[in-house]
Amino acid sequence: MSRQILSSLLRSCATHSAASQCHAQSVLQALLPNVTLETDLLLAYSRLGLMGHARKLFDKMPERNMHSWNIMIASYAQSSMYSDALTVFHAFKRCGLRPDHYTLPPLFKTSIGTGEACVGSTCHSLVIKLGYEGYAVVTNSVLEFYLKCGNMSQALCVVSKDTAHWYEKKLGFRDVEFVDLGVWKSCQYGELVHVKIPAGKGCGFVQFADRSRSY
Repeated sequence: MSRQILSSLLRSCATHSAASQCHAQSVLQALLPNVTLETDLLLAYSRLGLMGHARKLFDKMPERNMHSWNIMIASYAQSSMYSDALTVFHAFKRCGLRPDHYTLPPLFKTSIGTGEACVGSTCHSLVIKLGYEGYAVVTNSVLEFYLKCGNMSQALCVVSKDTAHWYEKKLGFRDVEFVDLGVWKSCQYGELVHVKIPAGKGCGFVQFADRSRSY
């Protein structure tokens, strides 16, 4: 069985057994080490929530590409294993690697999960330094981080027409915990954005809406 066939099988694995069988075949046929095949194995284990298997494989990989690092960081964050996500990211930095626009969004989720705002602030600095502000997936993560931390001034600074509409559609005006900041605040970065916070509530919700709508 070739590496290409095994990679294709791994990308459609739906069970622990199927992933393990593909892994066993890779070993038996001496197809490892191979960074592409190992990365596909990582992705299969991670998608199945088998983070122990994924980490064991990751630690043994003699070569890692950007995709393999991103898989581990994102999968740990998605599994709420925030300390592990940070550990992998610190190892990533020690290798002198440069994060891409897929590396950083899970770290904002990690910052929210751990309550360590300094992590998110550091990542936002990297976003600016590396020029990733034009990527919607990054900007949305930055926005959600500041909203959930209750930092409305920073949230307003990163809000744009596109991200506001995304937030309205994606989150459906869901609750965001922060202290009451008043009835209305308007964003200076676009004619189509308002931020509405109900008065008299310790926690409220953020509503992004077209300025032309009536209330």
